[in-house]
Amino acid sequence: MPAARTSPPIPNDLELGEFVRGLAHDIANPLNAMAMNAELTRVLLDRGDSAAARDALDRLLADTARCGRLVQSFQHFGAALQDGSREHLSAGMLLQSAISQMQDELPDTGIEFVVSGASDTPLDVDAATLSRALAGVLRNAAEAGATTIEIRIAAERGNVHIDIADNGSGIEARWHKRVTEAFFTTRRAQGASGLGLTLAQEIVRRHGGTLRVDGAEAHGTTISVELPRA
Repeated sequence: MPAARTSPPIPNDLELGEFVRGLAHDIANPLNAMAMNAELTRVLLDRGDSAAARDALDRLLADTARCGRLVQSFQHFGAALQDGSREHLSAGMLLQSAISQMQDELPDTGIEFVVSGASDTPLDVDAATLSRALAGVLRNAAEAGATTIEIRIAAERGNVHIDIADNGSGIEARWHKRVTEAFFTTRRAQGASGLGLTLAQEIVRRHGGTLRVDGAEAHGTTISVELPRA
């Protein structure tokens, strides 16, 4: 008989409270800025200063777009944590799906992907959620200024080891233990939600694997993922 699937852990009240507070904080910031720029636009139009009013409207539109990205990231976060069906596919196919998703979301990055190693190693995974999680890792690298992402796949005993190494700006050592916390980001001003690595780590964990972050400022970042082989 197949092994029974275990239910995901239910967050306790403290974890849920922290998550909701983080969500409210991230939404409140652009909403406050939108309200301020809307009021400023009205004042400037009353004064007849159309040039300054256009500038305020541009800021309003930028904050509206940021709000939309945040809502989309929350939707992705919730959808990806749903238990989905497992399927049999190779590690290479999974990563190609993740690369395609990232390129669809950020089509103009021009990033060079180099995939090497045991691409044909079989996995038994929820491909939709796991590829979304890995696409989030790749998106983080792109947003950190990476021009090359090297993906190395190795089959080790009963596991598949995947290293995703980029040449972006890197992560300071003092932040290594925090980068997978929900809503933690050093790029909040650029509209980052701080959920990408949180989601990736949780999805990998639900597949019985681990995710580790290694990087140094100005030396790029490597995300190491281990997953059970099929």
